[in-house]
Amino acid sequence: MMEQSPGKLHIFLCLDSFHSNVHNITKDCSELEAWLTFLSATDPVVIGALIEAFPCFAPIYQEIMEFAKDPKELIGMLSKELYIMDKNMERLMVSQLQEEVTAAKAERDKVVAERDEAVAKVHEAEAERDIFKLHCKGKRPEEISNELKLSIDYVISILNNN
Repeated sequence: MMEQSPGKLHIFLCLDSFHSNVHNITKDCSELEAWLTFLSATDPVVIGALIEAFPCFAPIYQEIMEFAKDPKELIGMLSKELYIMDKNMERLMVSQLQEEVTAAKAERDKVVAERDEAVAKVHEAEAERDIFKLHCKGKRPEEISNELKLSIDYVISILNNN
């Protein structure tokens, strides 16, 4: 199976299928075949042939054998890596939560602003209603201004607009 991304070609290969199709590893094999054999071989005979044909794999197998004899170091390495992964996951989760909180605050602020705007319109409508009610009772703009505690200019502008 192949997957393409910008500027790169990724090839996914089933190592079991590769291993079942490769019969002998020799010095004539490609470096790719050697690495695929290294990644898939479990038979000591095949591993021995790989090391004989490609001696560069001997130190890697030596290190693997040391881990097999005393897995404490490997477990310690894995524990460190898991700790790092946990910290990175924690940072990622905190970052995502912070983004969610920021988005929620922005949404809340928007709703509050809309509510405040609606309340202001209601108050304005109530003030206009009260102005007209008092005007219909025959009160002058100055009296309306004093009674409702509104500026005279505001009262006059409302009365002149209608």
